[in-house]
Amino acid sequence: MKTTITSHLEDYLETILFISQDRDEVHASAVADKMGVTRASVTGALRALAERELILYHPYQPVVLTAQGREVAQACADRHHFLHRFFRDQLGMQNEEAELVACRVEHAANATVLARLAEFSRFLADCRQVDLAWGTDGQLRCTRETHSEGCAGCRQSQTSNSD
Repeated sequence: MKTTITSHLEDYLETILFISQDRDEVHASAVADKMGVTRASVTGALRALAERELILYHPYQPVVLTAQGREVAQACADRHHFLHRFFRDQLGMQNEEAELVACRVEHAANATVLARLAEFSRFLADCRQVDLAWGTDGQLRCTRETHSEGCAGCRQSQTSNSD
């Protein structure tokens, strides 16, 4: 049994998970439709996932995630969801762009990068001293009503507001 999984196969697992949340059964044709790929591409990926014991697959039968497959798929979906929200909410990206970037980064970022992004996001959400927002000009600004004397961003915002 092979244990490695590529980003390509992670995308298939994630798609199978999403389809299974909407339907009782997942068929290869639904995976092909959702991913915009050919049925032959799906068949190859499903065989590779079955070989890794992440799904149960037999031609012309519904695809079923194994416990391990569901765990891997959910981890991928969670990473993707977190990154999408981070890019959209923290970096001020448009929803569609945040979605595309999250798809790319979820496979490339290692555990340390993801953990630090999560910690940074928690810090921004919890810290009462920081209230950052992206302006329409693409600049990051502090939106606190009471500005901190020691913060360069606050000083810049104060200067911009008094002009």
